[in-house]
Amino acid sequence: MSSFIITSELGICAKQSVMVKFRGEAVNRQVHITYNSTYSVPVLWFNFYRRDGTPLSTSEVLEMSNNEDSMDITQYISLNEHPILGVLFYNIHPCKTKDIMNELTGKGNYIAKWLSVYGAPIGVLPPDALFTSKALSQRSEDASQSS
Repeated sequence: MSSFIITSELGICAKQSVMVKFRGEAVNRQVHITYNSTYSVPVLWFNFYRRDGTPLSTSEVLEMSNNEDSMDITQYISLNEHPILGVLFYNIHPCKTKDIMNELTGKGNYIAKWLSVYGAPIGVLPPDALFTSKALSQRSEDASQSS
């Protein structure tokens, strides 16, 4: 698995690339997170590629994202030009994100909650450590000790 930040004059996005199984075949799942200034929310962009670099078809991507334990994203998913890379990527449209996130009450890491909702359909979940206050306070202590 590789994760890093892409920075360009068009913006910044977080990227993760990992191999996953699809119909017994190893495929590369690329996930990017950008910020949509119109809706003021993060946006999940993703694509799946075979080892030879060819992308999975839309029907295969929808099959990959058909997860009984998560929301049905087929009504929210679309194929659009990635705002930073300029190539076609699937994304979950951000129009309902603010409403959905407002329904999630309580304190906690916004990105962890958001990724739990929007990442789950394609198998991307936040690390458990993002949900524990102990892990968050430990990171704060580590940061203050190093400065």
